[in-house]
Amino acid sequence: MDFKLYEALDRAALAKAFKPAGRMQIRDFLAAETADALYDCLIRDVPWNTVYNEGKETVVVSQAEADALSPAEQTARSQVIFENARSGFQYVYKSYPMLDAYKEGRDPGLILHPFFEFLNFGGVIEFLREISGIDEIIKMDAQATWYGPHQFLTRHNDMPRAEARRLAYVINLTKDWQPDWGGYLQFFDEAGAIVQAFMPRFNTLNLFAVPADHSVGYVSAFAGAPRLAITGWAYDA
Repeated sequence: MDFKLYEALDRAALAKAFKPAGRMQIRDFLAAETADALYDCLIRDVPWNTVYNEGKETVVVSQAEADALSPAEQTARSQVIFENARSGFQYVYKSYPMLDAYKEGRDPGLILHPFFEFLNFGGVIEFLREISGIDEIIKMDAQATWYGPHQFLTRHNDMPRAEARRLAYVINLTKDWQPDWGGYLQFFDEAGAIVQAFMPRFNTLNLFAVPADHSVGYVSAFAGAPRLAITGWAYDA
């Protein structure tokens, strides 16, 4: 497939809008046929795993393993995750690690692999440089994410040690998201107050400089669709 950015993006205007806060949401980021193809892939074709953290370690649970848990085991696991979220960094959602899968040759035929190439070699890096003014960006990583009911990512700033992250990005691919379903990308001031929040609108790019305190808000129990996205960081080394 020939992936494309939306042709009418006004890069000069976007760069001017990005500069004051170092973050923005860009509507109609991808060409319509590109966004639709990615949505179809995420809904139908991706072999998802559920991920959550125990301290600094990521726990990866396959769909088969998740299906094998009894209702009591599922409830107990959720209770531990929620208890940890009360006082520390915690996340739970479905993930497909695009960078690792690409390098390892997993799931041949999945269009996420050529899309990963598009992110790194199809003009997206040049676009990010123009918008952010960070000319040192040289590469991007990526994961696909699916947030369903009761899933979330608590407040953090994206800056572990020994990382060269300069920008974080989220390509939103959920159709017809409703405000009451939660799942907003939220930004915080030093006192913990929300200063801005981006709705996960279809075919939008959320872009922000790191470090920045942010979270993915809790997805409500009555959400009528998964919160789908391709997300990651742009690096200078």
